[in-house]
Formats: sequence, C-alpha cells, structure tokens
Amino acid sequence: MVIFEDLHWMDAETQSLLDLLADSIGTARILMMVNYRPEYEHHWGNKTYYTQLRLDPLGALNATEMLSDLLGAELQGVKELIVARTDGNPFFMEEMVRALFDHGALTRNGSVKLTKPLSSIEIPPTVQGILAARIDQLVGPEKELLQTLAVIGKEFPLGLVRRVNQRSEEELARGLAKLQLAEFIYEVPAFPESEYTFKHALTQEVAYNSVLIERRREVHERSAAAIEELFAGKLDDHVDTLAYHYSRSGNAPKAVGFLRLAAEQARTRSAYDDALRYINEALRLLGEIPESLERDRDEIAIQGIRGPTLIATLGFAAPEVAECMKRGLALCQRIGEGPELFSVMLGLWSLSLARNRLHDAKRLAEKILNLSGLVNSELAVARAHAALGSTCLWRGEFSLARQHLEQAIAIYDQDVERYLPMQQASVVPSRCHISWTLWMMGYLDQAQARAEEAIELATRLGAPFSMAYALMYTIILSHFRRDYSVIRSRAESLIQIAREHGFPYWSAIASMVIGRVLAGEGSHDAGIIRMRDAMGTLRDTGGELVYCYALSLLAESYLRAREPERGLEVVAEALKEIEASGQQIHEAEVWRLRGELLLLHGNAVAEAERSFMQALEAARRQQARSWELRAATSLARLLAARGRHDEAKSTLAPILASITEGFETADFKEGSGLLRQLS
Repeated sequence: MVIFEDLHWMDAETQSLLDLLADSIGTARILMMVNYRPEYEHHWGNKTYYTQLRLDPLGALNATEMLSDLLGAELQGVKELIVARTDGNPFFMEEMVRALFDHGALTRNGSVKLTKPLSSIEIPPTVQGILAARIDQLVGPEKELLQTLAVIGKEFPLGLVRRVNQRSEEELARGLAKLQLAEFIYEVPAFPESEYTFKHALTQEVAYNSVLIERRREVHERSAAAIEELFAGKLDDHVDTLAYHYSRSGNAPKAVGFLRLAAEQARTRSAYDDALRYINEALRLLGEIPESLERDRDEIAIQGIRGPTLIATLGFAAPEVAECMKRGLALCQRIGEGPELFSVMLGLWSLSLARNRLHDAKRLAEKILNLSGLVNSELAVARAHAALGSTCLWRGEFSLARQHLEQAIAIYDQDVERYLPMQQASVVPSRCHISWTLWMMGYLDQAQARAEEAIELATRLGAPFSMAYALMYTIILSHFRRDYSVIRSRAESLIQIAREHGFPYWSAIASMVIGRVLAGEGSHDAGIIRMRDAMGTLRDTGGELVYCYALSLLAESYLRAREPERGLEVVAEALKEIEASGQQIHEAEVWRLRGELLLLHGNAVAEAERSFMQALEAARRQQARSWELRAATSLARLLAARGRHDEAKSTLAPILASITEGFETADFKEGSGLLRQLS
C-alpha cells in the first residue's frame, strides 16, 4: 500500500513522480491511496483502475466519539457546541479544543473541567481564525521562528533552518521544542540530521500569511541562498524549490534562471502543465527586468522551451506556437546572429516541417547545418544533420536523407546514454526516420531493426512523447511492410499514451491507422469514417505533414472497398498536395494507386498503364526500390493480362534481382510469385 496525503501542497517534482506511479500500477498488486482538496487537478479519471471517494466530515456519532477521546465522557454540551461550530471537520475540532484550553475555558486536572461559560469566550468561526489566534499568542521569538519555517516550506531539514534562522544553536533548539510542544510542527527522524514538518498544511498557510511582505521576501531570499549553499553538489534536485523562493523574493534574474531549469526538467518528465506554469511565471518576471542583451537571451531560451511544450499539448496549429516562434526570431534579430539563433531556427524548421511546407523546411534545415558551426558542439551538428535528413526523407530524397541521418546517429551513438535523455537530442526520432528511409531504399530488414531500436530506446527513456513518436513510425513501417500482426495493439497503445498525456496529434494518427486496419479487414465503412475523422483532427492540430500521407492510406482503403470514384478524388487531392508542398515520400505509391483505381473503374487501361509508368519513374528517380517493386508488380500484372509477358518479365525481374533482404515480406513474395507465373 502507498499513501499520499494532501496533494494540493506537493511540489511539482513529487506530483510528477506521483503521476508516473499512477500510470504504472494498472497491472501491479499495489493499492495507492491519496487524499486531496477539491481544487486539486489530476488526469486519472480516465483510468479503469481509479476510484474516487468523497471524504465527508464526521457524522454526529463519530464526532462525539472523537471528542470523548479528547475530553472524556462528560461535557456533553461542550461537545455539541464544538460539533455544531466545526461541521464535524476533525482538524477544526482538534484546534477548537486546543483553543478552549488556551483560553482557560477548559482545564485538565485528572479530568477535563469547564471553568468559564462558553458564551463568555470569543472563538473564531473558522479553523484559519483559530490558528491565527494561536499564532498571535506565541511569544516574539517563537512566533518569528514559526513564520520563518512557514516561508521555508511545509517540510524542512534542520541544516536549512540553521542557515535561514540566524539564531544561536541553543535558541533554535529551544524554539523548535516549544513549537513541537504546541503541536505546530513535528520532528521527522532522518539521516544524517532531523527534519521537521508542519502538522497540517493549513497551519503553514496561516503562518505564512501572517508574515509581512517585506520580511517574507527577505526570508525567501535567505532560504534560496541557503539551499544553494547546502545542496551545492546536487542543485538539480532542488531547482523547483529554488525557483519558488527566488520568484517570491523579488530576485527576478535568479528566479528566471531556476524557472527555466525547472521547466526543462518538467518537460523532460513530460509534465507539460508544470513546464508551462514555470514558463509563464518566468515570462512574467522577465517583464520586470530592464531590457538588456542578457535579458533577451534568457527569453530566447525560455521561448525555446515553450514552443515544443505547446506543440506537445496543443498541436502545431495552435496560434500560441506561431506567436512563440515569431517572438524568438524577433529577439534573435535584435541581438544579432549567434548561437541563440540556432535553437530558434530549429523551432521554425519543426513548425514548417509539421505544416508540410517542405520547401521552407529544407531551406531552414540547410541554414541550421551552417549555423551548427557557431554553436561549436557535436550535439548541434547532430541536430542539424537530423533536421536535414528528416526533411529530405519527406521530400523523397532518400539517399541524401540516409547520408545525413547516419551522420546524426553516429554522433549520438558515441555516448547514447548521455544523449538519450536530452530534449535537444533527437536520438529516437533519428532512428525512426532512418527506418523509413531504409525501407524506401529497399533495405527491409535493416529498416525493421532500426524501428525496433527506436522502440527500445524510447522504452528505456520512459518519456511518453518519445514513446508516441517511436510507436507512430513503427506502426506505419509495419503498414509499409504489409505486416498487420502488431499494428492494432501498438496503435491502441499509442492512443492510450496520447489520451493520458494530452497529445491530440498522436491520438489522431493512431486512430487513422486503426481505421486503415478496419478497412483491410473488410469493415470498409467503419474504417473510412474513422480515418476521415482522424484526418480532420490532424488538420485541426496542424498535422498537414501526416495528413498528406494519410490521403494515400484513404485512397488505398477506397480501393479495397471497390469505390474507385471516391478513391480517384482522394488521389487527385494527394497529387495536388505533393506538387504544392514538395512532399514526395509517397509520390510513387500515389501514382500506383491511381492506376489500380483506374483499372477498377474500367475502360481506362491505357491511362492506368501510364500511371504505373509514372510510379516507376518516380521510384527510380528517388532510388526507392520498395516503391519500385510495388509499382513494377502492378504494371507487370497489367502487361501480363494484356498478353505482353516479355515486357512484364523485363519490368519485374531487374527490381527483384536488386533486392538483397526482406525476402519474407508480402511485397517480395507477391512480386516473385508473379515472376514465377510469367516464367
């Protein structure tokens, strides 16, 4: 059993760990119990193994039983008054009893006695009021210590208190003992030194609010400086706490620096809501800093984190994404060309690629490769090659794509354990892209091996976005291979990840692929409806890059459904998109599908043959042997049906002879089977 209490007060790192645990226990024999206030937000409601129970105040019987434990069997009138005032809230009841003792209305001498009429005592009507009154009754040094502790946090190690409190060891020990005796705080045994925690988060809240603003800022500043000193060797574990203290101390430059680090950490954990919260706070504080070169560089770095985070949660079409990219570029133009421009250009390239503006994407990728020299790091060079390689892949420039992607992978493989967790390193995407590139070029087994490497690395990393990325490319590679044994299960895994983490783009892709599987299984109408719905979401989220490819899947589904008119309409749209965008990754296949649809339509044999020839021409121009094999098989089948067996054999035999691996794939078996028939 795992128990978490009062989640509302957990820091961002602990909440992210809690979310990770909640995601991972679906099949484990673990009971996880958490309690939180109504305003706490989580994303567990869609999990089948999550049950929410309302924790109501104590009923009259249970409340009386609790008060009997505190006061004894007598004083029924006092108990009724306390239950009525507190509505059965246990913490409120406990604090009210303590307040009655503090006011002298109750005394304990063997048994509890009522010494004053309750009507003569003014008891605050809320638990916050009672806590505030109790705090006000503390003597000066103890009250000041409690307020200092409240600013430090709900939990705090003794070493940190020593550095912040600025009192002698004896005074500090005496003050902590008195606060424990009054049950404001508890000591928690720990190694190498004790730690303390507030009895209740509400106690800390009331004590914190009682501190004057100027003193509060001063204590926040001292707390942050003490944390930096105390944990100098492992500040990465405390960046969110440092960001919290510095952002409330008035030290905006320090706060911005740690907020940026906290946002990077949150994005690495796929805690996108936390990342955006840190980013928005950093941007707010930047507005308080006078304009300078350093301030602009800080904002460029923060916008560089904000862009990918927005893309992950809102998609590429969100206006905030374009606004973020434009702001970053304007800042770069203001400070002049330098290393900062590299990251901004990568963001613009990513947006252009996703929006299927491949002419712009290639121009930007080439500039990024030139700029990588300014950054003077192998990581920058790898990122530049990866960007250009993936762009060339979608443009149908497969040989060039392979060259750049292999250069990127070679750099990553020098120290893959270091590069894998880096948000800036495209370790998983590079393997995804080269798997498709290798398939296009006819290296079918190598393509499969690279795709499985991407899945293995994404699984090892444990980042949902990377896992979604790897699953998408592996799923579509399986479709290329016409291997449907794992597509549905992987697509359903992708949908689950996308829904749990708010990735509408990835969810749409998975839904589209499942639609294609349904169409392949004979559920044509259901599959096509699902595909069209998913393609609408892709358009809405800025996924034009995949939308263009999805048109070929839709045309294929209409072919299987024997609806050539609709299929030809989709092919016409796809060819128009190819010409406008430069996305030629599937050009040969679109021409081939056009030929098959024309044959199905009837009375268009000559036009179908021309389409197959155009498919062959495109595939050969691109050195895309897999597309060439598929187009050659379609053309050879048509030629054989028209009695042109020699032409059919001369079309099919050379491409089959050039294939050196992947002999168990459906395309190779179909082509070689046809060639045997022709012979």
